[in-house]
Amino acid sequence: MSKQLSYRSDIDGLRAVAVVPVVFYHAGSTAFSGGFVGVDIFFVISGFLITSIIFRDIQSQSFSYRTFYARRVRRLFPALFSVVLASCLAAYLLLLPEELRDFGQSVFSMVLFSSNFLFWSESGYFAEAAELKPLLHTWSLAIEEQYYLLFPMFLLAVKRLRTQPYLQWVWGLLLMSFAVSVWSVYQAPDAAFYLLPSRMWELLLGSVLAMKMPLIRSRALAELLAFTGLMLIGLAVFSFEAGMRFPGTAALAPCLGTALIITAGAQFQTAVTKLLSLRSLVFVGLISYSLYLWHWPIIAFTKHYLGAPLTPETVVSVVIVSFLLGIFSWRYIEQPFRGAGAWMSTATLFRAAAGVATILVVGGLVFDLSRGLPGRLPDVVASIAAIGNQRPAANEYCGPGQVRNTLNDPRCQLLEGSAQPSILIWGDSHANVLLPALRQSLQPLQRNAVYSVANGCAPL
Repeated sequence: MSKQLSYRSDIDGLRAVAVVPVVFYHAGSTAFSGGFVGVDIFFVISGFLITSIIFRDIQSQSFSYRTFYARRVRRLFPALFSVVLASCLAAYLLLLPEELRDFGQSVFSMVLFSSNFLFWSESGYFAEAAELKPLLHTWSLAIEEQYYLLFPMFLLAVKRLRTQPYLQWVWGLLLMSFAVSVWSVYQAPDAAFYLLPSRMWELLLGSVLAMKMPLIRSRALAELLAFTGLMLIGLAVFSFEAGMRFPGTAALAPCLGTALIITAGAQFQTAVTKLLSLRSLVFVGLISYSLYLWHWPIIAFTKHYLGAPLTPETVVSVVIVSFLLGIFSWRYIEQPFRGAGAWMSTATLFRAAAGVATILVVGGLVFDLSRGLPGRLPDVVASIAAIGNQRPAANEYCGPGQVRNTLNDPRCQLLEGSAQPSILIWGDSHANVLLPALRQSLQPLQRNAVYSVANGCAPL
């Protein structure tokens, strides 16, 4: 049995296994139908690596939030803020006012690491399609930072109690979170996907491995566990589909698979460990954070620019551009700041991070409070966009089954006190969203219409 190493190249390879399916899934590749589970793999890896540092420092009574977050700032902020700044410029050039306003809100929430709450609250019937939100992917970063704010507090509180071993408390928290996840995928699926209580068990699974690695005495068993882990991840990546109840029990496959690979690789040089340690996989793993940050805004803004789904040729292009920007960001943004301790003090680092965060917050507020800066657009475009963003509510008097009443009900007329209606607008939300534009169009023609619509309800 080998000694556990401080650096494990196979974990960088495992990061590659996580990020590549995510990129191709988001780009629209049907081959990686379950590529979204890459985020869950990242959660387990992160829980393992970061808890290794936290738990060691707490046990040696040297843990400091200041030191811990200085590491997090060096690790996360430079690349993240670079992506968001570039996204702000692209958003200003490409997005319509209402879209830019929503983008400003996402910038503001991202700086506070609360974007998961924002996107959860926006997951309603008329919410902008998730695939068009340039900073949607920051929900997972928010989950992690919320976890790393609370988890050290939890461990420090357990240490003060001195009644039970750490591990029992952490396992208890893990099982509670898993139970919440299983329950909420049925009762509150959006909350289950975006919020910490139903995702925390994935990070905690990595944490328990960092605190006490299960002992494997047999190489054959280690080989079996590692292979099983890889198969579980493959099963999730290639057979899961969007729309399934997730995370819940479905997330066990990628999360347990990741845990098995980490456990086996910590004690034996298995065939899977050697595979994941290939230089190509390790390199993709090294750039995985930057690649993850860049790929989604590139895909989202490309869709905004084209106004259509991505073609196979465009998918190839956005993937290539994502990898190139990921490599550039890793080499020239991530790497210099990771070694910034030699030339930048912790106080200077925090001041710089606070300065950039302030710029982003101000920019986000400008986008939001100005209602998306409509003045930057030609008048006719701004006018059309303003009409298109109105959200009329289908009222109880003008719905299906009441068409006879609707025809004579003044509350269901587009233009009150105008001419007798000569047009019937009948349908679901597609008809409903046309009402404001039709109202403006019919007024100068001295025509009137009556409507009978209901969101999510076919006319027959």
